[in-house]
Amino acid sequence: MINVARWAATKFKPNKIDLPWYRRYDFLLSHRLLPEFLRVPRGTTDLFYLDGWCNSMSSILTRVYAAAGLRAVQHDLVSPSAGGHSAVSVRLDGRWAYIDPFMGAAFTKKGRLLSLSRLQELVKNGHDPREFLITLRDGPKLRIYDQLDRVAHAREGERLMVNILLPLAGGRITVGKLDGRWEDVQGMGSKLGLTSYLHALGPRYNRNFFFHFIADPAEAPGGFRIVFHLTEAPDPDHLPESNLPAILGERTLAYETGHPGEGVRLSYKNMGWSLKRLLKGRSWYEVDMIEVERL
Repeated sequence: MINVARWAATKFKPNKIDLPWYRRYDFLLSHRLLPEFLRVPRGTTDLFYLDGWCNSMSSILTRVYAAAGLRAVQHDLVSPSAGGHSAVSVRLDGRWAYIDPFMGAAFTKKGRLLSLSRLQELVKNGHDPREFLITLRDGPKLRIYDQLDRVAHAREGERLMVNILLPLAGGRITVGKLDGRWEDVQGMGSKLGLTSYLHALGPRYNRNFFFHFIADPAEAPGGFRIVFHLTEAPDPDHLPESNLPAILGERTLAYETGHPGEGVRLSYKNMGWSLKRLLKGRSWYEVDMIEVERL
């Protein structure tokens, strides 16, 4: 099993941008609503073109493990400032083992592969993740694991709870700028220690995100308002579940709370595909900018 992960870690070429057409339409080719005889198993197109990012590599490894009769799923991680990441959890002898082919790492203790939850528990108890490291290729990258005590994570299908503390000591923050692009929102989210996943409002990469935006009551005693500026008009029939009513604008989606500790909770679980979203090619909204101000 480790040798398969080593193969993926050494053969895969990260960061390719120019993808073939079938990779761009993988979300359709592998969609669960397609009849099984037409559906392409997820990860198959990635095998034809060993290139991309961590999400593609995770798809490849889960596909290969599934062909070997193993239960394997994508495992998603979200760090406040080190960005997001995807790896693989595989079921072995009734327990989960965690493998990261993109970063080139797995973790073991007393000869047994560790689950990510167990590794996180060890890190919170003062251990360095390098104590348990197995390298899958030269120069493994451990940046996100150096923040593992603060990382939110979940296996595919589970709810990924991300708590986001908004820094409102100055009364207002902006994430990104109004330029029709989401990339600056992604970068600024990490820089502010919020998360790099604020650029997509909805279930991008099939992730079951649950975002909980809160503020320190001392910084925003009257609560706060958060406004998502989108690159398209929001559809009232395609919104995240929330503890508060959505306020829709021409290209904005806003929420207000008078209770900073309870905050704003957004769940992307049921923002699935509709014909309209299929035609657009994505089930999420791209976020152009985010504004947060205390009330």
